[in-house]
Amino acid sequence: MIITLDSISGSKSVAKIAAQLQFLFHKLEIDCLTIADKNIADVQQLDQYLLSYKRNKIFLLVSLDNKVEIKSEMIINSHLLCSFADDFVNDIQKIAISADKKFDIVKPGSYSGFIWEQKKIRAQYTKNTFEWAIYKNYSAAYLKGMRTESEIVLRKVARKIGARVEQGITNISSLEQGNLFSLTNPNIHQIVAKQEIINIAKSFKSDLIREKLFNKKI
Repeated sequence: MIITLDSISGSKSVAKIAAQLQFLFHKLEIDCLTIADKNIADVQQLDQYLLSYKRNKIFLLVSLDNKVEIKSEMIINSHLLCSFADDFVNDIQKIAISADKKFDIVKPGSYSGFIWEQKKIRAQYTKNTFEWAIYKNYSAAYLKGMRTESEIVLRKVARKIGARVEQGITNISSLEQGNLFSLTNPNIHQIVAKQEIINIAKSFKSDLIREKLFNKKI
């Protein structure tokens, strides 16, 4: 399965999430290769990596540097695009531009417009497009603020642009303490973050991942 991890707002949190997913897949004994665009010189080099893709292998393509050509190629070749939303004030506007307080969509935002273009390119050579999921990353401070309003907005927008909404990480700082899957005495925040990483992996809808999670204690 080829999965592209991207941040709508350009946040580096996606790299931390990718690292913890790789730790999880290693624990599950799933063959996983993580490739960040900052380590890819050009599209041809990315193509060489993708040629080694196998059915029972997980490819995590991580968009960090916003190299448009490479990001486009990552998304087009993926089975699943995971877009992580960290800043809802700005991220909602990048997904869709609304005319009034009811959040009726007037036109796609800059980000969803870009994704739609990738879908059209993908459709030129295959009938199967990539699936798109938007993940909600909430900071501890944000939970005290506009969460309810943002939930309504995001879900309304997602239905119209053909994306599904999933829960991301509630406290990104919990991912900064090393491998969550090797800690002997994790605190409550790390326990929560560990389960959230597992839930993100489950949301990939991979039979391989679900089977491994079912058969192995994490």
